[in-house]
Amino acid sequence: MQTKTATYILILVFILCETMRLCGAVPVQDIALYAGTPIWHRFSYLFFHANIFHCTLNAWVLIQLVRTYRTPLWELATAFLIAFSLPAFCLNGQIVGASGAIFALAGITTYRVLRKRFYLACMLSAVLFGFLIPGVAGLVHLYCFTVGLLVALLNWPI
Repeated sequence: MQTKTATYILILVFILCETMRLCGAVPVQDIALYAGTPIWHRFSYLFFHANIFHCTLNAWVLIQLVRTYRTPLWELATAFLIAFSLPAFCLNGQIVGASGAIFALAGITTYRVLRKRFYLACMLSAVLFGFLIPGVAGLVHLYCFTVGLLVALLNWPI
């Protein structure tokens, strides 16, 4: 499967999950991460979003990263694994959305970016901006981007 195909399938899942949430079939509190959450929430929280704007923004950024940096499928999969890892088992706040995976993917693609200083400054600004907005999981974004950056360092051409 190609990365673009996988990306569009992910976005269709985002849309399906957001539709279910909007219709009331799945309330956010039934899929978000919080203390005592069921185990399946640990894996589903990435596909649900707080609102349609959140869903659209995540989908748009995901498409742009995959198209701009010609992301291989293994990088896309690694980004979602990073977001499924530690945050899913350590958080106690009500967290939903794929932005952790997107920040991880942004970190992973760093080694292919030509203007690295500018890119890293923009990413640092985005992470810091997330700390200023109530309800945004700034620590999750920081963790995922940092781990993605470590993956990029392992793949950096010498």
